[in-house]
Amino acid sequence: MTNITISPFNRVEGDLDVEVKYEKNKVVDVKFISRLFRGLEIILRNKDPWDALVITPRVCGICGGSHLYSSASALDMIYNAEVPKNAVKIRNVLAMAETCQNDIRHTYLMFLIDSTNRLYEKYEFYPEILKRWTPLVGSSYKEAIRWSKKYT
Repeated sequence: MTNITISPFNRVEGDLDVEVKYEKNKVVDVKFISRLFRGLEIILRNKDPWDALVITPRVCGICGGSHLYSSASALDMIYNAEVPKNAVKIRNVLAMAETCQNDIRHTYLMFLIDSTNRLYEKYEFYPEILKRWTPLVGSSYKEAIRWSKKYT
């Protein structure tokens, strides 16, 4: 069995390490390890609870809606608010749309492009990576832009 550790995994998730175990060209185990502490709890300490609606969406440049949703849900719990059923449905639809858009953008436009780095050219599939994920010209990169626009 062979072990490979990639650390950091890429520039977007600089806090993320990946440990891969494989045997005979088959992955048998993968572990993702994140050690990042963002400190939101410290940032929000002694602030008005409503400030979370403004501060938390700005923590991440791509998934602000998810942080906003979480903050709104926390405020709902704090104030024991009864959220109307239609409001819950709207929140859920918006959360699903953001998740779809973010998964595409994060994966193809921010994450996979790091694999085009020449550090990986020793891998046999590197030419295919370049063909698909090179920024602005890669086939999957261009398709990701096209698809992610459908959610805006």
